[in-house]
Amino acid sequence: MSHKNLIVGCLLSVVALSGCDRKADASNAPAPATTAAAQTATTASPTPVAGDPAGSAAAVSTPTSPVARIVFIGKENACQCTRAAIDASWAALQEALAGANIPVERLQIDTQSVEVAQYREIQAIFGLPAIYFFDASGGFLRQLQGEVTADAIREILHP
Repeated sequence: MSHKNLIVGCLLSVVALSGCDRKADASNAPAPATTAAAQTATTASPTPVAGDPAGSAAAVSTPTSPVARIVFIGKENACQCTRAAIDASWAALQEALAGANIPVERLQIDTQSVEVAQYREIQAIFGLPAIYFFDASGGFLRQLQGEVTADAIREILHP
């Protein structure tokens, strides 16, 4: 077994033994359907991002970025470690987007399962948060999962 595989195995063992529900948070099993009222109440326009005070859904990407739209999938009712990863990744996304005019739609895997399903079909979610990047024509570019850094996001925004 390689050194890298040994480390990954040890880390997975720690998570499994700690009682953390992160794996369950992001399982690809369909989440229970939400009520029609909850779906209606949570399908708002994309969350405004830095550089987009009006929250314009018609915002376009900066000329140097192939990314025109981002979808950030978190979880409303999460364990402490998942909440920490979601919050840290959201902060990293905001830092990486500083000055960029790219709309971000924020969804919750546990309360907006219908809306999240289309993204799960594009690429499976194994860890939360999941961040999907799309080009101007709606084409899927990349996905990041788990706690990500601003540098990892910048690599996608400005390849």
